[in-house]
Amino acid sequence: MKKFYVWFTILPLAVSLSHSPVLGRESAAPLRRADAESLYLQGVKEFDAGSIAKAEALFLEALREEPGLEKARFQLAAGYHLVGKEELALRELKKIKRVPDVVKMVPLLKGDVLLSLRRWEEALSVWKALPVENPDLKAMRFQGMAKSYEGLGKGSEAADSWTSYMELQVRPSSQLFQYIAVNRVKAGEREKALRFCGSASYLKANPSYESLCKAHVFHAAFEAGKSLDDKRAALAEIQQAVNKDKRNLEAADLLERWKRET
Repeated sequence: MKKFYVWFTILPLAVSLSHSPVLGRESAAPLRRADAESLYLQGVKEFDAGSIAKAEALFLEALREEPGLEKARFQLAAGYHLVGKEELALRELKKIKRVPDVVKMVPLLKGDVLLSLRRWEEALSVWKALPVENPDLKAMRFQGMAKSYEGLGKGSEAADSWTSYMELQVRPSSQLFQYIAVNRVKAGEREKALRFCGSASYLKANPSYESLCKAHVFHAAFEAGKSLDDKRAALAEIQQAVNKDKRNLEAADLLERWKRET
């Protein structure tokens, strides 16, 4: 689950910004050789295609031609992070200071790099400081905070952050229910988790969501204490979720998997 929590949102944003007219201009930069820009654009194509090693080489070459090409430096850092070269990613991010539209992307990537390095306190500070005016950034902020709190073993705060993140989603996923349930149970807040399942308005969008949410709470409790009563309660709730919405494939898959584990 290393990259799920942030990269499914940050990576598309980073790639889209790499193509944006604003990042394409860097109007404050001094005139540079055309081949640095060409190398950068070739690197973006390789990055988009998933050829990270080729992209890294092109970004490095572009930076040798023009060290001030900060959009290339950001993409280089993103590539390093994607293949687990976290310290190299941090090194490049520290050098980005001049172009505003690149600078504003740095905390998003830095926070995720620090999470990968398990530097939880530093990561939490980065995510907390993220501005919340932009709804997309607000969602990423809560997501990063949640993972930081999980790393610090603060289940209640992690669950609160995941809940805030979920409230910003159009269609909450079962995985988010699971994150909230597990963290509430770890914090000794099972009843609070069950109340959340029964009261959160955005769970009413689908008749099966409440049961699915409760199923995750009971299953998390079973994983923590191995109580057969919790296991039976989890199976009963997930069966109800399937009965309420036959098209809920997530619930159907979980039902079959949990039955096999019995």
